[in-house]
Amino acid sequence: MKKNKSKYQLGVFLFLIIINPLFIEYIDNYYRYLLLFFLILSIWGIYNRIQIRKNKRKNQLRISTNNDDYVNILPFIFGTFLFFGGLLFYYNSDVINTENILIIILGFLLLIMGFLPVPTGLIEIKKGLLKFIIDSKNESIEIEKIKRIEFQKSYILITKNNKEVHIINYMNLIENDYKAIKDFLIKRLEVTFEILP
Repeated sequence: MKKNKSKYQLGVFLFLIIINPLFIEYIDNYYRYLLLFFLILSIWGIYNRIQIRKNKRKNQLRISTNNDDYVNILPFIFGTFLFFGGLLFYYNSDVINTENILIIILGFLLLIMGFLPVPTGLIEIKKGLLKFIIDSKNESIEIEKIKRIEFQKSYILITKNNKEVHIINYMNLIENDYKAIKDFLIKRLEVTFEILP
């Protein structure tokens, strides 16, 4: 299996080396489109963060995880690099090009995104399911089968009626998170299960 994977990777690498000179003249246009794509993605990210911070997503609740600090610092790192790097090229260049301006705008948008941090964990109620999305791990549990939910700082423990236990890890919960999750569940569900603490 490993040999096949290595052969595949080598084949892709050789293919890219061979076709690269053939498409070198078109890279400028693709580069511009790629920058536009990232600009649209950044605008959508800012809009989405504003919606989350205003609690516009009625059936969703954002909760703290271990990766929040790391994820929330990334827009500052990339935004600063792109914004000031773009400005440096802009002032040291004889020709004003579109790509340079797009890079400056993208860096600025990423910095704005950095000032709108949101927790990365997600609790969602959808189609009779209670969903937890934490660090790309997705756990869905039928609401009617839940017997108890217990909160701890680093995890949430969900016990089902058949005594099956689900552990949602990598949390970084504080006292306010417990209250927010309880209020969220009680307000949006006919809570027939126990919530601890």
